[in-house]
Amino acid sequence: MLRLRPVATLAVTFGLMAPTMAPRATQAEHTAAQPDGLLTLARLRRGQGRPEEARAILCDLLQTDGLSPSHRGTALRLLGSIDRSLGELPEAAELYEEALALHRAHGPTQERLSSTITLANARKDQGRIAAARALYQRAADEARAAGEVLHERKALLGLSSVVNRLGDFDWSVELTEQVEALCDGADDGCRAEAWAFRATP
Repeated sequence: MLRLRPVATLAVTFGLMAPTMAPRATQAEHTAAQPDGLLTLARLRRGQGRPEEARAILCDLLQTDGLSPSHRGTALRLLGSIDRSLGELPEAAELYEEALALHRAHGPTQERLSSTITLANARKDQGRIAAARALYQRAADEARAAGEVLHERKALLGLSSVVNRLGDFDWSVELTEQVEALCDGADDGCRAEAWAFRATP
């Protein structure tokens, strides 16, 4: 069984809290910083191919007293992403739904958009194309209104993939072109992603 170190110790180790508090810092301020550090650590462990460690960190975090709805939603979404990567789609979709409900009620905007897109991804994986299409469209519209270009690109690429499956190839190409237009000023990887998708049969 994985033994988790105390929340504060993990945060110090990851460099998101000073080992000793600054003179004017309050305990509440340091406590508030801990969830962000643990979420980042969970992402790191997942990226390192250590999903069970990431899951343990997230489950531990979800048991923290006073965890904000936004942090809870993000932890649930990350748990869903672990399940999705392991092929556990029903479990992933359920966690994504919980995360989206929290982020819709409490924000912030970027987390709400991320949760909408991840749920759309799960619905696409499940073959629920109409549901995925509606979620991608909602995310694209909301991202555009909020000026969140990165999330708009992700949502449009997802939408392009599902309308492609539905046989609307012209609209799929049009959506991919919209993504390319949003790449102005971005790194070269942005256009490469769009072109790679366009080349996918």
